[in-house]
Amino acid sequence: MICIANTISLSVHERTRELGLLRAVGMTRALSTQGLEALALPVGELLVLVVLGGLVGVIAALRPAWRAGRLDVVRAIATE
Repeated sequence: MICIANTISLSVHERTRELGLLRAVGMTRALSTQGLEALALPVGELLVLVVLGGLVGVIAALRPAWRAGRLDVVRAIATE
């Protein structure tokens, strides 16, 4: 999901001049003539993705955190 948002953001950033030119020659911001009347965000699905992403992040961090918690400080300093 984040990759898609990043790609769209980069695309808009790269096409700023093109979008400005289209607006200068008469393109309008409203898309209601093409069937898009309201922006609808899937709030439920977004919340599920955020929660699942958080859970996956916590699960992925458990092993490194456990390992770091058991690390002997003197041995860690002496390895370099």
